[in-house]
Amino acid sequence: MSGSPDDFPSLKPGGHVCLPYAGEEEKHSAIAGFIHDGLVRGERCAYLGTPDGFASLLPHLEARGVATETVRQRSALVFSDTTRSADGFDPVAQTAVIRQAVAAARAAGFASLRVVGDPDTRARSALDH
Repeated sequence: MSGSPDDFPSLKPGGHVCLPYAGEEEKHSAIAGFIHDGLVRGERCAYLGTPDGFASLLPHLEARGVATETVRQRSALVFSDTTRSADGFDPVAQTAVIRQAVAAARAAGFASLRVVGDPDTRARSALDH
């Protein structure tokens, strides 16, 4: 993945991509390509995960030429810490939050909102049960 619009040619707003990976480095590289593609398309990109995961992702974005501090300052790249939620996953509430985030992204002049969910160990174990 180069992080160009050609990487995900059929992805339209509202679409879904599952990026398989074999290890942490491969995961961060795949996520970086997906986010870079969104930034190239003028989308706000939201990373939902852990602070450590986000910190590990930044060098992969920078290696693709993304000025991470600049895109964060203009809210083109935002981070949401999923470790702060102790209530578990509520699909109705999450849908409302995402709809509000899409509206806010469009109101701020972005083409759309691209969301990356990177579940931590706690979330992965909850999905297994």
